[in-house]
Amino acid sequence: MFITLLRYLSLLSAILTMGCGTSLAANFYYFNPDAPQSNLARLKTGMDAILQTTDLGISFQPFARLQDFDRLVKQDNPAIVIAPDWYLSGAGQGLNLRAILRPLRHGSSTYQKVLLVPNTSNLKSNELAGKTIAMTAMGINGLDILNQLIFADQGLDSHQLTIVTTNKDLDALFALVLRQVDAALVSESNLHRIKNINPLIAKQVKIIGRSHPLSLPRLYVSRAMRAEDVNKLKKLFIKKRPHTGNLLEILQIDDWQELTQ
Repeated sequence: MFITLLRYLSLLSAILTMGCGTSLAANFYYFNPDAPQSNLARLKTGMDAILQTTDLGISFQPFARLQDFDRLVKQDNPAIVIAPDWYLSGAGQGLNLRAILRPLRHGSSTYQKVLLVPNTSNLKSNELAGKTIAMTAMGINGLDILNQLIFADQGLDSHQLTIVTTNKDLDALFALVLRQVDAALVSESNLHRIKNINPLIAKQVKIIGRSHPLSLPRLYVSRAMRAEDVNKLKKLFIKKRPHTGNLLEILQIDDWQELTQ
């Protein structure tokens, strides 16, 4: 009888808490293998510091590997996600998410990937069949996406390539510099970043192809999230504050732009 009463009181407390709307108590998952920042611990610390300024009760978790992100997303059904569009249109279908914010970098919401070979190589893009190429994962439809994104324009079928998957975009570049692969596909912004940090590394590679624009990973929320909580989340990211500026620096973006639907 006493245990039953405790359970009843616990349930009643949970119901009252939800009714007050003081805490969203949501999981927030992040995955972006092409991101310029590689320190996910720093990203988590920065994001946690911002989220703690609200009463939303959000738990933030970044992921380095697609398989870990995909498994936890499907297991936990998070209320907030930052992820590439190709994931949401492939393995992430059915998650009942909608995009509310898109990031801007140098005034653009898109970026491009570049196809690289060693600077001493004579390989052309249409000669890469059977060669090894390093790149980040692009999900269950990755090879078809790659054809649409770049390879069809280069006279190449991605199914003829030997893909060496890396967790991070910069890992693909380093694999090429170390001559572990014949080619690499990396974001152009990361290549420029390496040029600024270590010009000698960038001089060891050359561009032989450029992709169509890809959308920078947008911020998605559950369609079941209350409008009040969605607005709080938008204000948290868009409103100019010192800590928001720090987060933009960590993410290597300039600002967030609201999406109207």
